[in-house]
Amino acid sequence: MKKLISIILYFVLIVVTNVVKAQSLSIYNIYSFEKNKNDKIGFISLTDVYPWSQSADSLVIADQHLGGSKTKNDNYHQLSPKHRKQFLHRMKIEETDRIFIYNLSSNTLLTRKVKSTTVAAHLSVYADNTEISEYDYMIGFEIPEISLKNFGDYFFNTLVYVGKQNPFITGRIKQILWKKTEKTSFLPNKAMITFNQGALYESIINGLHYYAQDITKTDQTYARHLMIYDPKKNTILFDKTYTEDESAYLNPLNIGKKTNYTHAYQWTGTLFRNKPATIFGFLGHSFGCPHIEFISKSEPSIRLKCDNRH
Repeated sequence: MKKLISIILYFVLIVVTNVVKAQSLSIYNIYSFEKNKNDKIGFISLTDVYPWSQSADSLVIADQHLGGSKTKNDNYHQLSPKHRKQFLHRMKIEETDRIFIYNLSSNTLLTRKVKSTTVAAHLSVYADNTEISEYDYMIGFEIPEISLKNFGDYFFNTLVYVGKQNPFITGRIKQILWKKTEKTSFLPNKAMITFNQGALYESIINGLHYYAQDITKTDQTYARHLMIYDPKKNTILFDKTYTEDESAYLNPLNIGKKTNYTHAYQWTGTLFRNKPATIFGFLGHSFGCPHIEFISKSEPSIRLKCDNRH
């Protein structure tokens, strides 16, 4: 009996562990960086979640790159083998892991081995000119630009995951193409009751009706109300108002016929394995990072780890 209980507990532990891992999905972005003149790369910054401390195993920037004024040589450098090992260990990334880079616009998935990818550091544009510290550096993976030739300018609409298994489902995410509609508008969020209802847009994808309505005040759009409706079940699946503030702004809607939108904003569909359908791209951020939301009341959103230091 004790042996049976032990076996059951063992399998419960495995299930719980897998659930925790599934819920802690870390998704990064990648951006174009010019490390030298006419030498551009894709850079995946990991320091958004790096556990900085003053302990010896946390410090991964060599002394010659600290303390002085900004110089050309300080702006970009490859981590030494010792510091690379420390950095990856603190990030819980193994050399046997892989880097999965998925571009939504071209539906292209690139896979690279961690062990064959350079870990580098470059100064944030907000670094102090006179006293450079560890925290002034953005540290991450260097991806050769030639590997990203199908990923568009500046690698817009590209998501990254680092781990043992690919979490992305390719080919099932779609741009939301909006058309202005004259249908009866729906009531805005109660918190927006002092605003006026503006233009209403509709998109029908896989039988679901997506509605986006501008919320205006003094002829300016301050917010946008999104609703997803399932006519078969007569159910509202998603209902949220996105509001501009000092840290966030409304992205333009994708309006028009379908083209090769390398800079399309709104997306929906199944993106991750064992996860509900997603909806995202309504807010841009001056401060902080965007979220990938799920069309599910029980699944929390995923904050994109973009290392925005503005």
